[in-house]
Amino acid sequence: MGLETGEEGEARTNNRSVTMWETESVQITVRLPHDIAKQAEEVQGTDPEFLSRVVLYGLTRRSIYHQLRERSRDRPAPRAL
Repeated sequence: MGLETGEEGEARTNNRSVTMWETESVQITVRLPHDIAKQAEEVQGTDPEFLSRVVLYGLTRRSIYHQLRERSRDRPAPRAL
């Protein structure tokens, strides 16, 4: 998924403009170490909005990393001095 920033509060993904507040629920399953899994279950029960923000933050970082990596592949390597 490619993500480009646009005007404030807006992003472009796959040539479609969406606001950052446009949301959709998804069901995910992840495998975590036992102690972290217990913490995640506790947070999901007590503060699901926080857990949602944590996942959003992680996926956003991943998307940015992939986009920057792709851009660096498209550019020639700098010459050594």
